[in-house]
Amino acid sequence: MAALVDDAVERGAEVLTGGGPGEQGGYFWQPTLLSGLDPQSRVMTEEPSGPLALAVPCTGVEDGPAMADALPCGLASYAVTADRATSYAVSEGIADYLFSKPVSEA
Repeated sequence: MAALVDDAVERGAEVLTGGGPGEQGGYFWQPTLLSGLDPQSRVMTEEPSGPLALAVPCTGVEDGPAMADALPCGLASYAVTADRATSYAVSEGIADYLFSKPVSEA
């Protein structure tokens, strides 16, 4: 995890929360949220084996699924939007195992 986060930060990513081992020691890693990711960073091309979330903005309904499907790994994807129709359109284009759709309109 440290190598993935370090590589992302070296390539310009910002750690929004977490980003390191927990105070209790051992193998615990703080839940980590990264933004501003370089598409060539390791975290964008390798499956992390820990609590790591990547915030990657997209510009449209076609752009998001293309970005998600370009990754060689990933069991879940999420689209954050206030529009139910947009969420469903994005989910139809992503070939992931799990996609979170909104329960109610925002």
